[in-house]
Amino acid sequence: MLPFIEVRRAQQEDHDDLADVFNNQSETVTEAYGEYFLAELIAAQSDSNKALVAQVKDKAVGLMGLTNEVDTKLLHQCFELDQYDNLLKPDFMDAIRKRREYLIWQEQVTAEEERIQFLKEMKQETMRCNIVAQRITLQEYLIEKYEEITKDIEEWTGDDEKIKTLDRKTVDEMIDQWLEGFKLT
Repeated sequence: MLPFIEVRRAQQEDHDDLADVFNNQSETVTEAYGEYFLAELIAAQSDSNKALVAQVKDKAVGLMGLTNEVDTKLLHQCFELDQYDNLLKPDFMDAIRKRREYLIWQEQVTAEEERIQFLKEMKQETMRCNIVAQRITLQEYLIEKYEEITKDIEEWTGDDEKIKTLDRKTVDEMIDQWLEGFKLT
């Protein structure tokens, strides 16, 4: 059977009992706020700050500090309050969540657009490189046939009568002959 617990307003005399309770649980509170933080909390009671004590028989066994001056920034730094709507009104928190979802969606869309633009640029660069590579391959092929090409050109340019008969069809045939073994990959 549990003992009867009385809840009442805290008094200065409760300090020693409560200090033992707090120190048995953790030294961190005393280290952070000082040895007499409980006495200061009890003494600071006002209309906006209250301290309640849980008492079993004649001994204080628990303390609850109440205030309407809540430092929500400090609470957010110390605790994960999302499940409590960050201590905001539910409608307001719903609006914030919707806005967050929208911003995340917008970031995803932007990232996808950037990825598509990057892929387009890569394709264009690949095509440019491909065209340059094809030109270089053609040049190398024609350099290998340099003697044959210059011989054919000199044959036509060295004869004044023959050059007069030169037409586009003949030039096309000569170029086709020079490129006969060339293949683009």
